[in-house]
Amino acid sequence: MSQHVVSATYFKHALSPVVLSVLLSPLFVGCADEPTGGGDNMTSDSTTDSETEADTAGTAAEPEPEPEPDPNVSPELIAEQVINILAQYCSDCHEAPNSNGGIDYITDLQQLVENGVVIPGKPDESRILNRLEAETMPPVGNPSPSEEEVSVIREWIAAGAVVPTPPEECDNPVYSYARLYDEIELDLVGVDNEDQPFIRYLSLHDLYNMGACESTLERGRIAASKLVNSLSTNFATHPPVQTGDGGVLLRIDIRDYNWDSQGDAVDKWEQSLTANPQVVRIDSDSAETVRALTGTDVPVQTLASFLFFSTQPPLYHEMVGIPENLDDLLNNSELDLNVDPDQAIADDILSAAGVVISGVSDQNRVVQRIPIAASRSFWLSFDFASNSGQQSILGNPLDFVADGSEVIFSLPNGLHAYMIVDSNGSRIDRAPTSIVRDPLQPTQEVINGISCMSCHAQGLLPAKDVVRGHVENFPFLFDGETIELVKQLYIPQDEFQLQIDADTAAYHQAIIGAGAELIPSSDPLVQTFLTYDRNLDITQITAELGVSAQNLTFVLSELDANLVSVLEGGRLRRDTFNEIFVDTLCTLNDPGAFVVEDDCL
Repeated sequence: MSQHVVSATYFKHALSPVVLSVLLSPLFVGCADEPTGGGDNMTSDSTTDSETEADTAGTAAEPEPEPEPDPNVSPELIAEQVINILAQYCSDCHEAPNSNGGIDYITDLQQLVENGVVIPGKPDESRILNRLEAETMPPVGNPSPSEEEVSVIREWIAAGAVVPTPPEECDNPVYSYARLYDEIELDLVGVDNEDQPFIRYLSLHDLYNMGACESTLERGRIAASKLVNSLSTNFATHPPVQTGDGGVLLRIDIRDYNWDSQGDAVDKWEQSLTANPQVVRIDSDSAETVRALTGTDVPVQTLASFLFFSTQPPLYHEMVGIPENLDDLLNNSELDLNVDPDQAIADDILSAAGVVISGVSDQNRVVQRIPIAASRSFWLSFDFASNSGQQSILGNPLDFVADGSEVIFSLPNGLHAYMIVDSNGSRIDRAPTSIVRDPLQPTQEVINGISCMSCHAQGLLPAKDVVRGHVENFPFLFDGETIELVKQLYIPQDEFQLQIDADTAAYHQAIIGAGAELIPSSDPLVQTFLTYDRNLDITQITAELGVSAQNLTFVLSELDANLVSVLEGGRLRRDTFNEIFVDTLCTLNDPGAFVVEDDCL
């Protein structure tokens, strides 16, 4: 690991482009460890001071205590990820119609608890976890969950094995792609001619086909509202417009989010189409009319697929316009950013806090805040792999060695956007799992965009500064210049908390203005992401195809072998289904909704 020291002088200019490359080294603490210090959804692999001392003394290591639940990750979302893990590795043998060991309900968390397979609060007494940790299940030769994935199940059980409330189910008729385009054509009749080329749609028809009632569809609309405005560089928020008889269509105008083309650049909707493997051009009379009016081959995407790809790189960076390096973010006209750290210090408006312990992380961190126009703010954190030596912010409140950095900043409309950078200040997509992990991701990687949205679904988190008090209590450890600078930058705790509260209130106001809603138990945007990123059973497959299971059986001999196996029970990997999605629609040739020939090749 390269070592870069931040001197007292450099700390005053920590954000300035001249010294950013000095501040950052290849290691880093990821996006859920944001500049708030109140907890995160990451865990660090770094060795703590106490562990190092124990090893040096040659004493036996004590058993590790059960990890505390992360207060910033809702138990319901952890449960969603547990379902994903069990569906991926266990459903082939333990989900109806397969009933090995008397279990055919492996993804039904409620039944796991009721039948004693899982004992809430007692992971060591839970049979399913015992088998996974002993590596006796899945059987040898089968794909097995990683150590990190098993730890997610342990964390879920230790936290009480919360079971999400199952949504109400309705008996909905199949909502086909043909019907989708019929309703889009009808909706466009009421749109002014000059606006039609900018109209696009997000669809909830897959939810509808799975039996979603109005309450579930409304959660989808909330997710859509938060999503499109979190990808917007416009100064105003614009909720999508609900339309269509089934309540599954959401109309958006790409100009409302600055997604329309600028100069020779392709508009951002078209960019999103290249990232979504479930994009199809439907061949029907209605679809042909709609294409002509909107000027695009594909004017509609399912919300779930659009959300999944647009909240992670590379599409997230393209949609928001996150530049390739931090210098260009500080002064970015598209994002209405003109952050000048030197001037902020001169104006005495740059504030900082140092946190020793943050949630499940034992590592200290320093966070800085700079206010920007119209109740907006720019936050930068300095993160560390350990708490010792020059990585101790108590011993070195100014002259510390930082291992990395990430940013939360307010978009022009008040919602939040995120960036992670490497040692050169260059943008990166994901954090190394050797340093931090996101338990809501199958790979445990911290992904810029969605991981940050998950940790900060409710806004900024509280940060309790320890640096100012430490320097004031032990002034003999520091010179006068250091004490003076610490008092200027590390403002009193109550003042810093007021800044966090004000920034969070501004974010909440923007969310409400976007037509979304804050749901503490389980953020609809994050839940949509997790539900999409799940191995699919036949119900989910037919719902996304917009057909009945009977339609599949009509052309059984022509279907991909993976689909045939799912019809007999079991699940299909999400990435595999996405690969065969278009070909499957072509094979089905649903009357009135044929896929055009080019997409069938």
